[in-house]
Amino acid sequence: MIGSQRRALAMIELSRSSWHYRSSPRPRVADPVPQKARRYPSRIGAAQRAAIQDEILAGWSTGVSVDQSFATMWDTGVMLASRRSWWRIAAAIDDQSARPVAPTRSVSDGLCEVVVLPI
Repeated sequence: MIGSQRRALAMIELSRSSWHYRSSPRPRVADPVPQKARRYPSRIGAAQRAAIQDEILAGWSTGVSVDQSFATMWDTGVMLASRRSWWRIAAAIDDQSARPVAPTRSVSDGLCEVVVLPI
């Protein structure tokens, strides 16, 4: 009895795509470029990155978060990059001292007042 290729691959728990690329691999590239170093058309340029950084620093000087700076620019009709890209650029700023401190919840003293109503 002749079995199918799918059954044989299922028995050895190998996917069809893995089998395909193992049996007929892609041709090798002479000088491969790592993914991190590749340039792509939608990449944020140095001028746009500097403009975003300036907006972030201007927002920080007034006590505004990165999200608020992004929203303010978007409200004016300027969309330089995604919100996540703004956060990446903010994280890459060397001097983080101007960054506003995020408000935290106040610490409770643990005492709960109970109101007792007269009957």
